[in-house]
Amino acid sequence: MASAPRSSASSRPRSRSPSASASAGPRRLDDLGEGLGTVALRRRPQKGRGSRADEIAALVGVSPVTVSEVLSGRPRRISAGTQRAVLDAAEELGPAPEVELYRLREGTRVAVRRWLAVREGLVADLEGAKTALWVSLRARGMRRGGVERSWPAGVPLGAEGVRFAYGRGVVALNMLMAGQFGWSPLPEKLEQLRRSVTAEPIEV
Repeated sequence: MASAPRSSASSRPRSRSPSASASAGPRRLDDLGEGLGTVALRRRPQKGRGSRADEIAALVGVSPVTVSEVLSGRPRRISAGTQRAVLDAAEELGPAPEVELYRLREGTRVAVRRWLAVREGLVADLEGAKTALWVSLRARGMRRGGVERSWPAGVPLGAEGVRFAYGRGVVALNMLMAGQFGWSPLPEKLEQLRRSVTAEPIEV
């Protein structure tokens, strides 16, 4: 049986990690605000209040699975008190916004500016729309079904490409910086990084 909630929804802090229902991160140049002061995170389309299951679970003090069972109307062996707390938290949070804005710290803005300068050179000779924020650093090719295909540097990266590139880059960086004074290894997966960050979305 699920345990009773540790505290009421209204008594817990609202600061949180960006929700798991958000996308892998900003995808387009226009996701960056003026002067790189903010960034927009767009949520993956999901149905119903369950799209905020992680946030509701954090507020109530239960697992996301418990939240999903209550919101789906199948609360197997979950106490009435826990069910009420989950429903109250869902009502308080309301539907998940399609876009959430977060402020960028100065160090992050510096890093993004440097990347944008590199990105500009990578996409300079490409044709078509150049709206993707994350692009490949090198040309690449692959052979599939006897057909050779190749892509130049500067091609937009999808969510999986961003996750792969981040992981490979962080592994190399952690090895390079190992033993340096003040260096703490970075998480090797984007999901681990997301969970390590506490941020409050800007009210708009």
